[in-house]
Amino acid sequence: MNMFNKILYLGAGLHTEIINHFPNTSSFVFVDSRPKNEYGFDYYRREFYREHFISELYEKLHAQYFTKYDEVTFTDRYSEINRDNLESCCFYFYNKCGKNLRSEKNLKYFISTSIPNDLYDNIYLQKEIETCDTVLMSGHHSHKYFIQFMKKPINVIMYGSTYFPKDLKSYIENDKDDENSIVAYMLKHPEIIKSYTFVNPDTGDSEKFEKYKDFYDCLQDYRKSENKKEEKECECQGNRKKQGKKLRFNL
Repeated sequence: MNMFNKILYLGAGLHTEIINHFPNTSSFVFVDSRPKNEYGFDYYRREFYREHFISELYEKLHAQYFTKYDEVTFTDRYSEINRDNLESCCFYFYNKCGKNLRSEKNLKYFISTSIPNDLYDNIYLQKEIETCDTVLMSGHHSHKYFIQFMKKPINVIMYGSTYFPKDLKSYIENDKDDENSIVAYMLKHPEIIKSYTFVNPDTGDSEKFEKYKDFYDCLQDYRKSENKKEEKECECQGNRKKQGKKLRFNL
């Protein structure tokens, strides 16, 4: 069983179910720019605001037996705007041996907090990141700025449903902005990575590797397996071209 002391998840959204994939980890730090901005920016725009994010978050965590016990607000920029939860803030949750969890869990969720802009002056978040030994990536490649606060080497957890490149060249050749992502940074500096863990997003099953190449080979095997499942389903349902159905992953 993989052991991670404290997991950092940037762009966590409502993906709280991942906590159940790590029964031996007791501490989690989640960060998301929502509800203030769905797209990771540090400013408020009405069309990017997600009004129901907090209520949906409470609902999901309550279903996982988490209880909110405190909160701390870090900014005061939007007091004149009649919208809730626009300020960068941390919600504190705990779970005392709830269903499917083996030990007490503590979750600190930083809402309306973008990376890197809301991290520059937030010493509290910087210190929280400093105590994390593991970064989780699922659905999002965060800006690399946060990595300077972590003690090296670190563990990285990467979910099979998320795109990860074969190598650095293939990653940045089409978009130079990708050079500032955590994925580009770890490919440039493999010496800072202690382990790479692949996680099956459907089952939570995981496998740990020392080298990125071995992780990538495992990821490709998973994608091929998922595509074969979809091809088989399409054959049962009829001709895939007629249905206009695409395979789940591009290899």
